[in-house]
Amino acid sequence: MKKQATVEIFREGHWWAAATITPADLAAGHNGACRMEYLLDYACEHIDDPQAVKAGVSCRYPVDFDLHDEQSWPAFLLDILPGGAGRAHWLKRLEIADEDAADWPLLLRGTAFPPGNLRIREAVDARSTDTIPSL
Repeated sequence: MKKQATVEIFREGHWWAAATITPADLAAGHNGACRMEYLLDYACEHIDDPQAVKAGVSCRYPVDFDLHDEQSWPAFLLDILPGGAGRAHWLKRLEIADEDAADWPLLLRGTAFPPGNLRIREAVDARSTDTIPSL
């Protein structure tokens, strides 16, 4: 299973690959520790932007070169993670149980078109095929 996801942000009229998320414990889902870091190209392009907070994936994470080790997933990921009927749809489609361990596959598959200006690149890439690729 892929152990890193790329967060894309819609800014200035197009999608930018902005950051990566690397969970420490896939079985713990959103309750598990993870690392978030901006991609070097994105950080270099936006670090001196007077609107750097707006260029960030959330107001808690303005663009920087730091490694953000968190005890649980950042809130912006929970905002785009499928919930309710969307979660039920993806659980059924992926044939997985509704438990914490489902969060990572749901993030990699069900976040191609979430509300707002963030998405996960791997979910977008998976939409281009008719089959469910291995996670």
